[in-house]
Amino acid sequence: MANTATKWIEAISVLTELTQQGRLKWQVDAPGLGLIASTLRGTTPQQSAYKAKYLDNWFRLTRRVTGQAAFTTILSSPPYSLDIIDESGAQLYAIPETTGLSDLYQAVQYQLSGWIKSLSHCCVRKVAAFSASALVINR
Repeated sequence: MANTATKWIEAISVLTELTQQGRLKWQVDAPGLGLIASTLRGTTPQQSAYKAKYLDNWFRLTRRVTGQAAFTTILSSPPYSLDIIDESGAQLYAIPETTGLSDLYQAVQYQLSGWIKSLSHCCVRKVAAFSASALVINR
């Protein structure tokens, strides 16, 4: 049993690494879910879902938060799920809840927000501008 859990942790680590490297591209899945959930507050689960294709497999990563306890649940540990799905979005296999899913979710969030890309462009521009101004001052 522990061997199977270890293999899932390793697989999720690989997906996280590929996401951080930009080799695994994620996209928003079912974009209307957030709007529907926010209008039906209470016991309705709010859900954010993303999907990506790696080799021949589609993956869907989901975070669910329920109603009024949403803020508390986000601060503790929200339930994440990772599924293997077909092209139409139907679940083929539910990957067991494993450590590392929150790290994968955060990597997907960063990738889709463009935070890393914009930060690196910003830093390169500032360093280039600083270097250019330093050359002008030293002349």
